[in-house]
Amino acid sequence: MKPLRFATYSGIVWACGTLLLILISLAQGDTASWVELDFRPLTGTLLIASEALGLGSNFERIIFYAEYGMTITPVNVILSATLGLADGFVSDFLIALIYNFICGKRTAPGFSVLNFALATGIIFGLCSGLLAVLSVECALDLETFDFSVRPLFLAFTAGPGHDAEGLFGAAKLSYMLFPHSYAGVPAWTFWGFLDGFIGGAIGAYIYTKIRGA
Repeated sequence: MKPLRFATYSGIVWACGTLLLILISLAQGDTASWVELDFRPLTGTLLIASEALGLGSNFERIIFYAEYGMTITPVNVILSATLGLADGFVSDFLIALIYNFICGKRTAPGFSVLNFALATGIIFGLCSGLLAVLSVECALDLETFDFSVRPLFLAFTAGPGHDAEGLFGAAKLSYMLFPHSYAGVPAWTFWGFLDGFIGGAIGAYIYTKIRGA
């Protein structure tokens, strides 16, 4: 896999996804757009590093937008798309590097669905862990996801409600609720890995079918 090419294409897709969220908000008549921080290695690392260095106040606007939505203005739209492009590029560049490492050579002779799923799971797990740390450090005013296209989110929301008991209920609460202590970081890292693994496997399988068509 060629990391630069894969990351460039993916960054463009991420930017388009960001713009799509804004367009959906506008179509609904909203003045603010939902801003997600899922699976963003660059933004997550920057925010956590700024908190550690006592510079968190410089990025309070990003946290505010993540909690309450981003006011839709031309400048904010451009910044959001740019940040989506950068995060998408970094995320998928790292996925490509890990994929090549798992394959044992810079360019594998054939595309491996399993290796791509593992690489995606590793990066998404790390990103989910970063978001958990960010939630603790910044005391995010978020309790749970409102909506997500994560595979496990769709599975959990299709099952019993928040009052579900037993193992399923405990797992759902662990997954859905933003952690407010470091005890939740390993769990969110694990959930992120599973989401990335499942999503990566699905995407890679579709890619192989399209390529083989």
